[in-house]
Amino acid sequence: HISSTMNKNFLVLNCTMMDMFLKSFLAMVDWLYTCVAIERVWTIYKETKFNKKQSLKLAKRITPAICLFTLGSYIHDPIFRHQLEDADEQRTWCIVRYSPSMKVFSSAINLLHFLVPRSINLISVVAIIILLARQKFKVTGRKDQQKHLWTQFKQHKHYLLSSVILIVVAIPRLVISFMTKCMTSARHPWLYLTAYFFSFVSPLLIFI
Repeated sequence: HISSTMNKNFLVLNCTMMDMFLKSFLAMVDWLYTCVAIERVWTIYKETKFNKKQSLKLAKRITPAICLFTLGSYIHDPIFRHQLEDADEQRTWCIVRYSPSMKVFSSAINLLHFLVPRSINLISVVAIIILLARQKFKVTGRKDQQKHLWTQFKQHKHYLLSSVILIVVAIPRLVISFMTKCMTSARHPWLYLTAYFFSFVSPLLIFI
């Protein structure tokens, strides 16, 4: 009985730690992709004055800072997870018991990692279109600035579309992050698993 209990506790600990690292790594991808989007806008804005060496030095500082920030923001999750034995249904539940203040904090962290990077990515695409249109307007000297804006929109609409798609495919992950239970039973798990793994499409597409 003691060995069985230790195995269950070890399994719950592994699951909670894997869940924390999974959330952290996904958030890291989102934030690093956002940094790339910001640098892309800054490169277009500075044009020939862009300092590549300074950008590399800044990237070496920002990358570990983002990793530490995302890991630190999810470190509370394994602490508040508990194992609950259900004698009636003969199964084990892994639940999260947050205090009201910690529940607000956890929700805020989930929204922060979801909304801020994706909002910045979307805004950066719009900024790139506007900046390129202004550059074309200055070079050609034509008065029809809206035409330049529409031309740049057609040329970069795939960036705008990809930003919207990344938001849509990540919504199931956001919804699941607000759930405080993890079901260990085999009853109807495929809907939850399909939605959960579908949310991994976005980080995979980033690497591609």
